[in-house]
Amino acid sequence: MRTLPLLGLILVLTSVFGIYYRSKNGVIRKKRRLHISQAEFAGSYGSRATILIFSTTFCTQCRAAKSLISEVIKNQADISYVEVDAESNLELVRRVGIRSTPTTLFLDRSGFEIARATGAPKRDQLIKVISALYVYSSKTGKSELILKEHRHFEAPNWSRDGKFLLINSLGKLEKISPTGEKLGMLNTGTIQKANNDHGYSFDGKTLFISSGKPDVKGGSYVYKVSSEGGEPMLLTEKTPSYWHGVSPDGSRFVYCASRNDNFDIYAMDSNGGPEIRLTDAPGLDDGPEYSPDGKYIYMNSFRMGKMQIWRMSADGSNQEQMTFDDYSTWFAHISPNGKVATVISYVKDQADKHPFGHQVKLRLLDLKTKKLTDLTEEFYGGQGTINVPSWSPDGKKFAYVRYELEDITP
Repeated sequence: MRTLPLLGLILVLTSVFGIYYRSKNGVIRKKRRLHISQAEFAGSYGSRATILIFSTTFCTQCRAAKSLISEVIKNQADISYVEVDAESNLELVRRVGIRSTPTTLFLDRSGFEIARATGAPKRDQLIKVISALYVYSSKTGKSELILKEHRHFEAPNWSRDGKFLLINSLGKLEKISPTGEKLGMLNTGTIQKANNDHGYSFDGKTLFISSGKPDVKGGSYVYKVSSEGGEPMLLTEKTPSYWHGVSPDGSRFVYCASRNDNFDIYAMDSNGGPEIRLTDAPGLDDGPEYSPDGKYIYMNSFRMGKMQIWRMSADGSNQEQMTFDDYSTWFAHISPNGKVATVISYVKDQADKHPFGHQVKLRLLDLKTKKLTDLTEEFYGGQGTINVPSWSPDGKKFAYVRYELEDITP
């Protein structure tokens, strides 16, 4: 539903993977294997990593650094974050060589320093994210890696003629062949910062895109453009609106939108017009997608206190729950034959969020029996892995994205 959060860009200020500062004010450098005990900072180690930030009372940069790091790790239960008052811990400051504040130390799970940063980090000081585009074969039950690069890309769509995959890289849409060759960028006119909710009409002639307006800061609107590229046409006047599906005959599209502080499912004529509200339950409803016969709309909903897959008739009636387990499960993408759907499940409950940078797995939902079957092992992903429809036209394969974080350890 949303663009990659800040966590996806600088997630592992918090990990032995992926920290990469490039700034005038902040410098990360590898250090000897210095060990800091839990007693010294009056805290406990994280199961994945620990962050210690040394600060002083009147340090302006310290406040900015603490605010940013707190935001980045707020959903990372396996990372311990401790603020150390340098003035009150002079013995530790001298032992570990703190010469200015703020200074941030990154420890592994055993308390050994793996890196440190001096100065206040900035939002554009990125980590190295490695994105890997996979194609899963229903016949073999195996995933094939077709593209792996040191950049962030996400949300693969499969073109309706089967000739290429469309991925989103920093808001621009790029064509990739089914074997991983780069085929160039799709012209989307003035829309250059599309978020990761986009996809094709069933006839392959139209591409729907969610994006902010070129001349307005923030927000998300639904546009459509020729599948060959061109200048997009604005469809939704209100924000936020996130596209997720189009009817088989192309006459309507469905989207997730927040009106009156609640996210619900809406429908609209594909040429624009009044929006039609289809759900009104408390809690987030998201990810609407039509079945190939146009009879149902599938979605994920938090209305029962756990993110699960639901479906309803195309007019919004007969809403029923489809999954019932302990995972946080999102984004039902219906196979071309209408019998099964791929879904992404977070191993740990994420409430009504679908963040980047967590352990997830892909599963297959039988739409008749409601049985779920694991398709992949657990892997590092989440936001961006499989946000949008990604089945091949023949229904034999689907595409998805895994992520890695570059190792900074010696």
